[in-house]
This record gives sequence, C-alpha cells and structure tokens, in this order.
Amino acid sequence: MVLLCLSRQGEVWRGVSLMPKTPTKRGIWLRRFGWLALIWIASVGALAIMAMLFRGLMRLAGMTA
Repeated sequence: MVLLCLSRQGEVWRGVSLMPKTPTKRGIWLRRFGWLALIWIASVGALAIMAMLFRGLMRLAGMTA
C-alpha cells in the first residue's frame, strides 16, 4: 500500500523521514508541560465563563448581593 508516495515496505516504518528518530527528553518534557498548561488555562477560562453566566442568571432572577 502506498499512501502519499510512502511505501511501508523495507525497514520498520515509524513516521515521516523528516521526524527525529527518537524525541529528546527535553522535548518530551516541554510537550507534556505545554499540554498541562494549555488544559489548565482552558479549564480556568471555562470556569470563569460559567461563573459569569450564573452571575448573570442570578442577577436576572433578582438575586443581588
């Protein structure tokens, strides 16, 4: 089978030849930390949006502090 003109025959095929053979430990650590930071920022943002929506609904219902 040929997909994008890359044959899977021959040596063990593990990705496109432009990719590094084995990622460095620093690269793996930075990628994992990046995902952690991205998920944390997204969850804090989602929590802030939900808090604003609830605050708006409470204000519409006449529940003011």
